[in-house]
Amino acid sequence: MDNLVATITELLTATGEAHHQAFISSGGEDPEWARWYATKLEPELSGKLTAPLSREDIACLLPLLEKERVLKEPQTGWAQYYARAIVERFSIIHRD
Repeated sequence: MDNLVATITELLTATGEAHHQAFISSGGEDPEWARWYATKLEPELSGKLTAPLSREDIACLLPLLEKERVLKEPQTGWAQYYARAIVERFSIIHRD
Protein backbone atom coordinates (compact mmCIF):
# COMPACT_ATOMS: atom_id res chain seq x y z
CA MET A 1 0.00 0.00 0.00
CA ASP A 2 2.78 2.42 0.88
CA ASN A 3 4.38 2.01 -2.56
CA LEU A 4 1.09 2.73 -4.31
CA VAL A 5 0.46 5.78 -2.12
CA ALA A 6 3.97 7.03 -2.90
CA THR A 7 3.47 6.46 -6.64
CA ILE A 8 0.15 8.31 -6.67
CA THR A 9 1.59 11.11 -4.51
CA GLU A 10 4.31 11.57 -7.14
CA LEU A 11 1.70 11.59 -9.93
CA LEU A 12 -0.36 14.20 -8.12
CA THR A 13 2.67 16.36 -7.38
CA ALA A 14 3.83 16.25 -11.00
CA THR A 15 0.32 17.07 -12.20
CA GLY A 16 0.16 19.98 -9.76
CA GLU A 17 3.46 21.35 -11.06
CA ALA A 18 2.30 20.99 -14.67
CA HIS A 19 -0.95 22.75 -13.83
CA HIS A 20 0.93 25.60 -12.18
CA GLN A 21 3.08 26.04 -15.28
CA ALA A 22 0.08 25.89 -17.60
CA PHE A 23 -1.79 28.56 -15.64
CA ILE A 24 1.07 30.76 -14.48
CA SER A 25 -0.02 33.58 -16.80
CA SER A 26 -3.41 33.72 -15.06
CA GLY A 27 -1.86 33.75 -11.60
CA GLY A 28 -2.83 30.12 -11.13
CA GLU A 29 -6.54 30.86 -11.31
CA ASP A 30 -8.42 27.96 -12.85
CA PRO A 31 -12.00 27.33 -11.74
CA GLU A 32 -11.93 24.08 -13.72
CA TRP A 33 -8.75 22.79 -12.06
CA ALA A 34 -10.25 19.44 -11.12
CA ARG A 35 -11.16 18.69 -14.75
CA TRP A 36 -7.65 19.66 -15.86
CA TYR A 37 -6.12 17.34 -13.26
CA ALA A 38 -8.56 14.54 -14.17
CA THR A 39 -7.54 14.68 -17.82
CA LYS A 40 -3.91 14.22 -16.85
CA LEU A 41 -4.46 11.70 -14.05
CA GLU A 42 -6.96 9.30 -15.62
CA PRO A 43 -4.51 7.53 -17.95
CA GLU A 44 -1.83 7.51 -15.23
CA LEU A 45 -4.13 5.93 -12.64
CA SER A 46 -5.50 3.37 -15.09
CA GLY A 47 -4.47 -0.10 -13.99
CA LYS A 48 -3.06 1.05 -10.65
CA LEU A 49 -6.34 0.84 -8.72
CA THR A 50 -8.75 -2.04 -8.22
CA ALA A 51 -11.73 0.16 -9.10
CA PRO A 52 -11.24 2.13 -12.31
CA LEU A 53 -11.83 5.89 -12.08
CA SER A 54 -13.10 7.85 -15.06
CA ARG A 55 -12.20 11.47 -15.72
CA GLU A 56 -15.59 12.44 -14.39
CA ASP A 57 -15.02 10.41 -11.22
CA ILE A 58 -11.67 12.09 -10.63
CA ALA A 59 -12.98 15.58 -11.40
CA CYS A 60 -15.72 15.12 -8.80
CA LEU A 61 -13.48 13.42 -6.24
CA LEU A 62 -10.62 15.94 -6.06
CA PRO A 63 -12.61 18.94 -4.76
CA LEU A 64 -14.28 16.69 -2.18
CA LEU A 65 -10.91 15.38 -1.02
CA GLU A 66 -9.68 18.95 -0.62
CA LYS A 67 -12.66 19.87 1.55
CA GLU A 68 -12.11 16.72 3.60
CA ARG A 69 -8.37 17.39 3.97
CA VAL A 70 -8.94 20.95 5.17
CA LEU A 71 -11.39 19.69 7.81
CA LYS A 72 -9.55 16.58 8.98
CA GLU A 73 -5.84 17.06 8.31
CA PRO A 74 -5.02 20.62 7.24
CA GLN A 75 -1.36 20.06 8.17
CA THR A 76 -1.01 17.19 5.67
CA GLY A 77 0.17 18.01 2.16
CA TRP A 78 -2.60 17.83 -0.39
CA ALA A 79 -0.90 15.30 -2.69
CA GLN A 80 -0.13 12.89 0.13
CA TYR A 81 -3.64 13.18 1.57
CA TYR A 82 -5.34 12.69 -1.81
CA ALA A 83 -3.11 9.71 -2.67
CA ARG A 84 -3.78 7.97 0.63
CA ALA A 85 -7.53 8.59 0.32
CA ILE A 86 -7.65 7.35 -3.28
CA VAL A 87 -5.79 4.14 -2.39
CA GLU A 88 -7.93 3.52 0.69
CA ARG A 89 -11.15 3.98 -1.27
CA PHE A 90 -10.35 2.46 -4.66
CA SER A 91 -7.73 -0.24 -4.19
CA ILE A 92 -7.93 -3.62 -2.52
CA ILE A 93 -4.73 -4.53 -0.77
CA HIS A 94 -4.11 -8.27 -0.66
CA ARG A 95 -2.39 -9.49 2.47
CA ASP A 96 -0.96 -13.01 2.72
